[in-house]
Amino acid sequence: MNDMHSLGRLIASAQERNGWSLRDLAARAERAGYDMSHTSFARLKSTPVTSIKGENITMLALVLKVPVAHVATAALESMGVELDSALHPSVLDVVQESPDLSTYDQELLTAVLRVMLDRRRTDHHDEHDRPDQHQDRERGTAERGGARGGDAGAEQKTAAAGAPADFDLAAHPDFELTRDRQAREWGDVGEENQDNQEDGA
Repeated sequence: MNDMHSLGRLIASAQERNGWSLRDLAARAERAGYDMSHTSFARLKSTPVTSIKGENITMLALVLKVPVAHVATAALESMGVELDSALHPSVLDVVQESPDLSTYDQELLTAVLRVMLDRRRTDHHDEHDRPDQHQDRERGTAERGGARGGDAGAEQKTAAAGAPADFDLAAHPDFELTRDRQAREWGDVGEENQDNQEDGA
């Protein structure tokens, strides 16, 4: 698969991931309202494209269950266009555009990723502004772990990952939306279970 062009690799990857044949792809295209035979998919997979219509990019995104940006990027690379890495979708883009995730899951993962990215930016900034203080913090973490007879290595790994032991994800402002939604969707579960137990008694 490494010898394939970019669009061919994208098609092959979707086939392998979902167990689809070329005829399965043609059937999926037909169900989506497009006329695309299995031989056309075979040609797209094996032969680098020289041009492609926007409609076909949209169709491929639907059939392969991948973001439109992934198909467009693969098609351009197949044409020989070298794209700057900044044009590739970020991890946030992938999560927010993924057809395999529910809206709730997208909101949850987006909140978590934003916390992680914010934390990394903050730590990166602090390391450049106060390198001595950062080293003192790491040294102190190791000494505290040794004094307690605990696993100093675990604390060092936690500090290196930018996730202190007292870090509360649920308190982060980006997490408010998903936390409120979870409360709405899950808030009555405990009460329902309690009612069921009382009825059974």
